[in-house]
Amino acid sequence: MPWRRCKGSSLLKYAREIIELMAAYPGREFKMDEIVRYIAGSKGRQRLEALEREAVRRSARNALKALADSGCVSIHYPSSANGSFALYRWGRLLNTQHEAFSKHAGGTVEGL
Repeated sequence: MPWRRCKGSSLLKYAREIIELMAAYPGREFKMDEIVRYIAGSKGRQRLEALEREAVRRSARNALKALADSGCVSIHYPSSANGSFALYRWGRLLNTQHEAFSKHAGGTVEGL
């Protein structure tokens, strides 16, 4: 199992902070940078060095993926162009919302 190789259960290292942030604003979409800043602030650090920031980003991405697999978080990729970013939302989109969004924006939603 791949998560057994993770040191200190880093798969869900920041799940508590992510749930805390996203559950407070259930309809809002978050960029990864906003989530990383929130995690850094909850640790009492406003600025992170580049290596620390990348480590937090990787751990947060793993936690978000696990939360999406469990159905708690929806991951939305607005476009497939280079330089695009993912948006993360607490909870699932309803199928009718997903269909309407897909027709309107041409994006994809993961975690449904």
